[in-house]
Amino acid sequence: YEIYKSEVMGETLFSVAAALSLNASRKQKWSSLAKLEKQTKERYLDHVGAAESYPYSSNVVGYIFGILFAALPWKLSLKLLGEGTQPFLEVFTRLLEQSPDCDKAFYRYIVAHEKAIAEFAVLELQGDINSLAPINALIGTADA
Repeated sequence: YEIYKSEVMGETLFSVAAALSLNASRKQKWSSLAKLEKQTKERYLDHVGAAESYPYSSNVVGYIFGILFAALPWKLSLKLLGEGTQPFLEVFTRLLEQSPDCDKAFYRYIVAHEKAIAEFAVLELQGDINSLAPINALIGTADA
């Protein structure tokens, strides 16, 4: 359920940041990140066979961070984004390592999802015009 709450928070954060961004390029990048979070949230629901719900605290945190990320200087937002993936990546990597074979494909996708967000942040900080490539590579995929 923690995976689900983190995806709800991420989708809200990135959607709010996109809505508040005045820069068209950044708006598009936040929107792509929101799309990946939504896809991952839906994959989680499919994996566990649960119905969608909206954890209030995750939405509130997402709104607050979305406003913050939209207001902060771009490079600082990216630095925070990249650093913010690390605790999730560590947990999800452990889950992948300890999961039964029937769950490995799901956790491989979850790990790839976190790595893609971290890689986006690094590439964007480096000024790479293809910074969304790791995000776009996962959007719409059945498997990672």
